This record gives sequence, structure tokens and C-alpha cells, in this order.
Amino acid sequence: MCATGAVTINGITIHKPNHPVRVGDAVTAPQGRWRRAVRVAALGRRRGPAAEAQLLYEEAGAPMRLGDLAAAWEPLLAEGDPDD
Repeated sequence: MCATGAVTINGITIHKPNHPVRVGDAVTAPQGRWRRAVRVAALGRRRGPAAEAQLLYEEAGAPMRLGDLAAAWEPLLAEGDPDD
């Protein structure tokens, strides 16, 4: 997703997945047919279970439904839709 310009950190488009993030950064990215915005609350020290990972970020608002999608986005979209 980073290579296509779909992810932003603090409003800046990110093109490489190894871009550093800091506590307080605002990250937006597509998830299925939605765009989610989160704020980094803490940095993890290890790869852990989902319940632990959820403590590392805070929702920055309600997910926004993506409108008409360009064909280039289709491969990035998950098969499921939260409305289903």
C-alpha cells in the first residue's frame, strides 16, 4: 500500500513501508473499502497478539467509506466489506 501512495503519516504520503513512526503520529490507510485514521499511542517492543497491538493506537475518527475507486486500488482492497 505504501508503494501506491495509499498511506499517509501526518498528512505526508509515504512510499516505503519502513518509514519511521513516532508516538503521536497520525496514520491514515485504506482497510477494505474504508479509510481509517489512527494516532500512534505507543510503540511495540515485539510482535505480539492482536489484543496487545490494539493498545498501541487510538482511533482518530470514524472510518470513512471510500467513494468511487480507481482501478489501481482494487488489488489493495480486502474481499470483505464491514457492511456485509
